[in-house]
Amino acid sequence: MAAVSKIVKYFVKPGKSILINKGMQSSENFFCKLAGDVSKNGKIIPNASTQAKLGDASVFIDALLKQQLPEAKAQVQLMFEDLNSVVKTTHRAKGILSIDSKLLREINKTADKTFHNIAEATSHIGDGIGSRVITKSLGKLKKEEIQKMISEMTIQGRKLTAREESLLTKFIYEKPMHPVEYKEGFKLFEQFATPLVEKRSCEVVNQLKLGVIKHRIQSGELSVAKAEEMFGANIVKKAQASDVLPLQITEINNYKGMYGLSEFTDNQIAELSVVINSGKTAGQRAIVYSDPKYSKIIERWGDSVDNSLVLSEQEAQKVMKETIKPSGYRTAQINVIHSNGAFGEIQFKGEQTLMFGEYEHIAYDLRQGKNTLGEIFDEYGTAIKKLNNTQYSKYNEYLQRCYNYYNRIELGLPAVKPELPRGFDKVLSVDNMKILHNKNQQMQRYLNKGFSQHLQEVA
Repeated sequence: MAAVSKIVKYFVKPGKSILINKGMQSSENFFCKLAGDVSKNGKIIPNASTQAKLGDASVFIDALLKQQLPEAKAQVQLMFEDLNSVVKTTHRAKGILSIDSKLLREINKTADKTFHNIAEATSHIGDGIGSRVITKSLGKLKKEEIQKMISEMTIQGRKLTAREESLLTKFIYEKPMHPVEYKEGFKLFEQFATPLVEKRSCEVVNQLKLGVIKHRIQSGELSVAKAEEMFGANIVKKAQASDVLPLQITEINNYKGMYGLSEFTDNQIAELSVVINSGKTAGQRAIVYSDPKYSKIIERWGDSVDNSLVLSEQEAQKVMKETIKPSGYRTAQINVIHSNGAFGEIQFKGEQTLMFGEYEHIAYDLRQGKNTLGEIFDEYGTAIKKLNNTQYSKYNEYLQRCYNYYNRIELGLPAVKPELPRGFDKVLSVDNMKILHNKNQQMQRYLNKGFSQHLQEVA
């Protein structure tokens, strides 16, 4: 008769643990069906047995990701680190606590609340290997340079009217504007800033396109002749160079705030979508979430692309909902399958928005109920939970303006640092979030000295 596994706590960080089975089942025999009570929001709170099985899976996946990390890291480094516009790349394998939290969220989403095997559970950790490609900021633009760009800007072949020039100038220098003027000014600002955004991101986007084309040829999805017909002989020749590595992209999310600029422009997203998805059936295509305007840009490519890539109005609205983040969170986030089969996520960010994203993510993690934050965030978490929906929406507008502030600095544009709205607890300010983040980093380094992962009996 097989021995019955005993549920224990597995402390993976100081004060942070998950449940696992002592003498856990092998990964080959893994099976988990979510069982427990139904909570108020419709999600099931798993019983201890189910939590322990998810914990077992987290330990298996953690070990796998650690094995896969070196090769996946090398692949991203070789693709991007030598580019002039890239500061550096960073890499990490997702930790056990994050894996455990994500598995619980994902099994709640599945139709039958079941992971039938460890491969199925692993497939839900699409960002198992996380990489960041950090791009350089542009030099600060002088007033005369900005004015020259405004005077030379055209819309559908015509110069800006005096009113449009005035609105755009006010938006660039963040002068007070009526809400209607603000919306109109932002549309002009998007077009004005497009060359700056593309200047920062053109090298990494071109490298992505070449990697995708190489993967499609090497995998047998496209012949060289067909690839040349679709993308041009010169592009295919560049893709076949020895210093280009093949890359399989499964999803793109080009996140931004309501009045923010995305990391990649609509044109760049359209070009990537064409390279990744042209000639594929609907079921084979990578998902591309960006501003739906990019579908209109694809249409302008004409007969050279598959017209079925163009989004319907309904699809465009779904894309908009997925892409626009209330907090202003911005990154070009690309899900990939690395050459060693590892599921990875590559984020493309600027130096300034990367820094702010580390602080802003505190609020996101708290709202998601992640089991990864230290006690130092308790006061901040309490303040966040006290906000009603209207207040939280206003707080998100503040975070959104902060993202835009840091992004303006990256683009060399004038930038005025936002102030926390009146009536909000000062603990919620960006400056305090930075202090908390840095204190937590310092505390975690101290607590981890001499710490080793260990099991503890459940009382």
